[in-house]
Amino acid sequence: MKNPPHGIAKEFLGFIGYELVKYYEFVIDYNRQTINLYALGADGIPKINHIENEKVVTETDQRSTIMDKARILRANECDTVEADWGCLTWHASGGLGNSSDMTVGKCVLRPGCENPLHSHPNCSEVLVVLQGRILHTIEGGEIVELNEGDVITLPSDLPHQARNIGEADAVLLIAFSAADRQTKGE
Repeated sequence: MKNPPHGIAKEFLGFIGYELVKYYEFVIDYNRQTINLYALGADGIPKINHIENEKVVTETDQRSTIMDKARILRANECDTVEADWGCLTWHASGGLGNSSDMTVGKCVLRPGCENPLHSHPNCSEVLVVLQGRILHTIEGGEIVELNEGDVITLPSDLPHQARNIGEADAVLLIAFSAADRQTKGE
């Protein structure tokens, strides 16, 4: 994902006056003197915002709306987010432009590490342990052990957390019921 230069992005977003969940590409064409902001709108619909004749024009981003054909995302196009506990790699989402109704990723937890207690207010989550052993905190602080091949389904807004109790990395397949997965507490 490309992030806009901070000052320019804030100025542009303020100029648009449009509430965005997240922008996923910011393109400045100095030769044509245009700025395009590709963003996921608060309504969950991808938008293109650009300035035409000193007016902001917002259009639906046809690159990533309703899935009417197969989309390929190469490994080098995935979005990886590093953390002190491991990393998240996103393979499909509205922001990546290859899904209109779900988010799919991989979570890697380093040995002895845990992700922060968090929840997803706008979607449920399915987690599959592909490798390793984890302890997963769910309702009321209950802790369950999950091993390779085990699956847990979490409803929206349920605070949860995973801790790797194995000797090697724990690898988890994670899937969410929204293309614009939201997270509280992370």
